[in-house]
Amino acid sequence: DCAVNGSLTFTFDDGPTSITPQILDILKAYNVSGTFFVTAQNLEDPTYAGYARRAVQEGHVVGAHTYFHKDMTTLTDEQLFADLTLAHIAISTATGVAPKLFRSPYGNYNKRTLAVVQV
Repeated sequence: DCAVNGSLTFTFDDGPTSITPQILDILKAYNVSGTFFVTAQNLEDPTYAGYARRAVQEGHVVGAHTYFHKDMTTLTDEQLFADLTLAHIAISTATGVAPKLFRSPYGNYNKRTLAVVQV
């Protein structure tokens, strides 16, 4: 709970990947939770979709990190909206939970991309 003074949050980007199970095992061993910002295209692999599902089942948060992991500032509004929609559908389908958090790839964003994300 980040509202608690002195706490911290573990976040992981660009997954799930082949090391996600080890990360989940370590978090479980220490009874801590994390937030996984998923590149949703990875969920096309059923194994990786299972890792995302496992993360949710073990109490972690899964957020969106787009579908294709492209620099949002280089996309048109239509491309960005389509990417975010695909990511939302893929994450919801794989985990049973709609993502409520979003992190832009490479940390790149601007006023225009923020406006599209907030739609």
